[in-house]
Amino acid sequence: AAQTAAPDDAAPPAPAAAPAKGQPAKTPGRQASKLASVAGAADPEADGPAVLGRMLSKPAVPGSSLLVQTPVLDKKWTDWVKSGKPLAEVAASPGQATASVGWLDPQWCDCRPGKDSASPRKAIEAWKPLQEGKLALRSAMINYHARTGKWPASKDQLAGAYPANTMAGWNEEMTAWLGELRKELAKVDGKAAAAPAWPDASGPAEGFGTPAGKLEPLAEQPLEIVVDKKHHRLAVLSGNVLLRNYEVGLGGDLTPEGTFAITEKVRDPNGSSTGTFGSRGMTLSDTLYAIHGTDEPDSIGKDESHGCIRMNKKDVEELYDLVSIGTKVTIAKEGLPTELRAPAERFRLTPAQNETNPHKKYNWLN
Repeated sequence: AAQTAAPDDAAPPAPAAAPAKGQPAKTPGRQASKLASVAGAADPEADGPAVLGRMLSKPAVPGSSLLVQTPVLDKKWTDWVKSGKPLAEVAASPGQATASVGWLDPQWCDCRPGKDSASPRKAIEAWKPLQEGKLALRSAMINYHARTGKWPASKDQLAGAYPANTMAGWNEEMTAWLGELRKELAKVDGKAAAAPAWPDASGPAEGFGTPAGKLEPLAEQPLEIVVDKKHHRLAVLSGNVLLRNYEVGLGGDLTPEGTFAITEKVRDPNGSSTGTFGSRGMTLSDTLYAIHGTDEPDSIGKDESHGCIRMNKKDVEELYDLVSIGTKVTIAKEGLPTELRAPAERFRLTPAQNETNPHKKYNWLN
């Protein structure tokens, strides 16, 4: 299909701004259509035409999809925090295998955009945090299955009290997503499912839209952590999509390189949120190494620990909510970008259980 700008009066309606919680998204006079996909592309000359071509060759009927810009860091990492500038809307004609393109950015179409990007921009702002929730849930399910050989059947199995706190809490919309994924897993007849799908038929309307293009790894790869010793960085990744990049404190040669897994998560280690280990701690592979907070914030960005990974309070608390027990952690000499990445509105789970462990004295190598 030709990639031309649709006339103003023929352009498909843009997704509505996020509605109030629990209310359906609406545009004046009618129900707004849910997004079918949100596809990322980095460059109008490189990957842009191919991504848009796939959107046009497989149009969603009768929904619409958005093409958004996804910047790249160090020629390798898709920059999730900076991603989301709306470039075009692809809308399928109901009952027909055709689609139209409503351009939103003149730099990508060499034309006069036929649509205002304000509404799609608000839609993406509401969409992104919900994708982080889906990714956190899906990753936790995969890690739970790897540890137990079973798929979790309920919230309590994922967000139980310590030490069964695979997840650090539970947001309301996750109940619908878990139910959807459970149904999909039950459809596998006589075979063990390799992984749950992407929840995209339940939950808040503003969360609909499967990640595609440069964002496709979000729907396929679980969360993992990579630590860069040279640059004192800790990144949260899904494939090559970089969701966060924090500055951390390390121990130089005392911080081991290699592959680990989070085997324990504890809130307020040693009974304090302001002690040596801060408000959160995550043990690495049942060793004395851990990712934790600190009461010495000036040590962040330096090599002053005895091997552990120190984080600022707001960073470690967000990381604790994002990643689950079982998350892969790779500590390497280098490899991450130096640019820090974290959104203004941090990811949070609603606390659902007791995650303290007053019966243990933690002696991580701080």
